[in-house]
Amino acid sequence: MGERLAMRLQWIQILRAVAASAIVVHHCIYYAVRRAGLDDGDASTSILAAGVDLFFVISGFIMMMVSDPEHGREQAPGRFVAKRITRIVPIYWFYTAIIIAVGVAAPAIFRSTHVDVESALLSLFFIPYTSGPLLRVGWTLNYEMWFYAAFAVVLISRAGLWGRVAAMALIFGALYVIGCIAGRHGPVTTFVGYTITFEFVMGMAIYALVRSYGRLGTVQAAAVILLGATVFGWSIARGNPTLDDRFFFWGVPAAAIVYAALSMPEVKGGLGRLLELLGDASYSIYLSHMLTIGALHAISNRFLPMEPWLFIAVAFVVSLAVGLASYRVVERPLLQLARGRVRIVQQRPT
Repeated sequence: MGERLAMRLQWIQILRAVAASAIVVHHCIYYAVRRAGLDDGDASTSILAAGVDLFFVISGFIMMMVSDPEHGREQAPGRFVAKRITRIVPIYWFYTAIIIAVGVAAPAIFRSTHVDVESALLSLFFIPYTSGPLLRVGWTLNYEMWFYAAFAVVLISRAGLWGRVAAMALIFGALYVIGCIAGRHGPVTTFVGYTITFEFVMGMAIYALVRSYGRLGTVQAAAVILLGATVFGWSIARGNPTLDDRFFFWGVPAAAIVYAALSMPEVKGGLGRLLELLGDASYSIYLSHMLTIGALHAISNRFLPMEPWLFIAVAFVVSLAVGLASYRVVERPLLQLARGRVRIVQQRPT
């Protein structure tokens, strides 16, 4: 990838593992405090939800890397979109289909999720609506697909790295202004009217920085990490951020972590392999963990009462195990099948 881009991409996988694990712990705590009848709004635990912001920054970085024209990786917009769809959609549809099937066959299982044709179609095709996707974590996939669509538009311009960063910032900036002017009265204008989309732009900018100027030195990386830790600490002290200021309080620290991590030494041995494996499986872990935790919550309530701390520990371990199994048994086979279908379509004569 070029001498000036001698980055240790192992850390991208490690950060994916960290992000997924943080979100899993966050939701384990949420269910545990519900069991205990406690307040679940504590900022010191809710900050674990910033794993989503970390994912968004990483996504911006990766999209720049896989389409870098200076390394022979430039992709046509159509090919880029096809690859993103085959990567994201199959397993997301798999878990959404589970929700739909359960919601139709046994609706009493869900307390707040109502399954009908409209909610199913809106969820499956990443269209924002008031009550949110049937698979609750799907709201972040709506943002991901929004980003991919905008990135494909940027690819049409054939701009360089910094041109792509600027174009994406302009697109999301314009959409943000439109959302604000529209007053956030509908699900779509509300969706685009928040600054969380700029976390993707920060990830893109990090790639451009490292590609242009190389990795940070040790002192510089430490300073960036300190900056991120300071802003995270500030967010804990002031309370949970809203979608209006989440970009600053969680997005900026997430970007600092990604930028600094690219200068970290390689993690070797069994620990390194485990973290990379969890990073590989992070998408499956993310999509499956709410179903896993919810099932454990129901089983525990009925058959095996647990103290909150024990429930958190058990639910965390089981969620990672289910996610890893999903990666091996569901995600990879579906991905291979989808990629095979795309190749067949692309090879057909026109």
